[in-house]
Amino acid sequence: MVRAEWPQLPAEARAEFDRLLQEGRRIEAVKAVRDAAEPEVRPSIHWAMDALVYRAKVLGLDGF
Repeated sequence: MVRAEWPQLPAEARAEFDRLLQEGRRIEAVKAVRDAAEPEVRPSIHWAMDALVYRAKVLGLDGF
């Protein structure tokens, strides 16, 4: 589900999420992606955690 929804997020939010994830700042990444979305379509924390795992694999990061 994350794969299909990821491109729908604003490009700035995706870039910020990836940057924070690469820096190991997982909580900040979750907060940033949730804050960037419109309130009525804000991703759930569960979705954001799934996004962490998905993006870590895409970016080749260890520890997930």
